[in-house]
Amino acid sequence: GGTAGGGGGGSGQGIYIVTGNVTQSQGQTFIADLRLSQLSSATGIAANNTSALAAPVAVGGDAIAVGFGSSAAGTASTAVGTGASAVNTGSVAVGYAASAQGLGGTAVGTASAASGAGSTALGFVAGATGTGSTAIGAAASAAGNNSVALGNGAAANQANTIAIGANVKTTQANQVAIGNAANTYTLAGVASQASAAAQSGATAFVTTDASGNLAASAYGPSTIAGLGNRIDSVQSQVNNLEAKTDTMQRYAVQTRKESRQGVAMAIAMATAPMPSAPGKTTWATNGATYRGEWAGGVAVAHRLPTCCVPIAVTAGVAYAGESNVGVRAGLAGEF
Repeated sequence: GGTAGGGGGGSGQGIYIVTGNVTQSQGQTFIADLRLSQLSSATGIAANNTSALAAPVAVGGDAIAVGFGSSAAGTASTAVGTGASAVNTGSVAVGYAASAQGLGGTAVGTASAASGAGSTALGFVAGATGTGSTAIGAAASAAGNNSVALGNGAAANQANTIAIGANVKTTQANQVAIGNAANTYTLAGVASQASAAAQSGATAFVTTDASGNLAASAYGPSTIAGLGNRIDSVQSQVNNLEAKTDTMQRYAVQTRKESRQGVAMAIAMATAPMPSAPGKTTWATNGATYRGEWAGGVAVAHRLPTCCVPIAVTAGVAYAGESNVGVRAGLAGEF
């Protein structure tokens, strides 16, 4: 049967056992006759100036109820505290108005509630309503099955979620939420050799979005190392390209210089006049410049001893430096 704790009165002390709805006395007869003033002085609890005393009720087998208005209805249940209620088998409610309605549920703290099977609520107004849920902290809430809320105002209301920290709330199933935007995170062991030794297989980088959602990237240190080899290969090709570019640049500069020298040579190429008589030789010389390049030219003309038509052999040369030399030869006549 269940056991309900009360007070002493009458001619002696006694112990009463509640079995179903029948009260039997063991030893001397026990009659509860307490006044409100006695209850107030003994326990410090008054209920809206009422003069009636709500005795603890332990109905379930092996149940225990201790406290004003407490109730232990479940088998092997325990209710301790004013208004505490342990309804289901194996449930435990400790504290003012604590309620353990779930099978094997545990509620500890003022107005705490454990309504889910196997749930645990610890703290002022803490609530664990999901199956196998745990809420620890003032106003903590664990409504999702197998959820855990740890911290004042923490809320894990989706299945298989964990919320850690004051006022931290999960937003989707299977989520672990730790801290808020003002928090910083320190994992001292991450940098240890033991942590590195515990890793196996390919490793990846951890990424985050603006909301703090973490994920492993599709690439990692090995990928970066492979990129390093590719970069080295590209660098080698770039070096070869730079060498070829330098060669082309030098060629372009030289070609530009030679083209300007060629123009200067063309301008400087002289033309000797027709000699006045057979056997005579004339000459002419010119100098020229074009876009910074200089050239000089010399030309001669020698008149041949012909009888009817005057003919002269001509030749000219122009020089612009280095190996830039231009030569021409020809005939000149008059008719």
